[in-house]
Amino acid sequence: TFITSQSGFYSPHNSDMFSDEFVFRGPVVGPLNKADYLNTMDTFKVYEAFPDISPGAFGFAVDPVDERRVWFFVRNSGTNTGPFGLGYGLEAPPSGNKVVGVPEAFSITFDADDRVKLLTVGYVADRFQGNTGGVGAAFGLLRVAGIPLPGGLAYKAAVA
Repeated sequence: TFITSQSGFYSPHNSDMFSDEFVFRGPVVGPLNKADYLNTMDTFKVYEAFPDISPGAFGFAVDPVDERRVWFFVRNSGTNTGPFGLGYGLEAPPSGNKVVGVPEAFSITFDADDRVKLLTVGYVADRFQGNTGGVGAAFGLLRVAGIPLPGGLAYKAAVA
């Protein structure tokens, strides 16, 4: 499946699965084009920071308005036993902390060639579950790994 074995978050990415018109969107980060998204995934290497990471995906549904879009939820789990890439050659050491993620809404929209055209992630459905402090996507993993999060208005709005 794309999310677990080709997206770049839970495993190395398969760039052939992404449309040339690919766009990534989240509540704080995005839009990112294909090149920027793949570069970001290559920097964080979440799948190395949390080698046992699992999305725990559930609740798949085809959008009744857009038949090329699939909606679903994830609830990340895993243990931070590897370094977390921070960019500019910097890495945070493993914390050994286990993540119990919040439920997050995701969607994937496919183009006519069945490549991913749009990926939306990190829309927290219940911020009171899990141990991420109500934060989803990479922000939740960073928080559990003990890496300080930004304090700007966009971040504060995402966890409000």
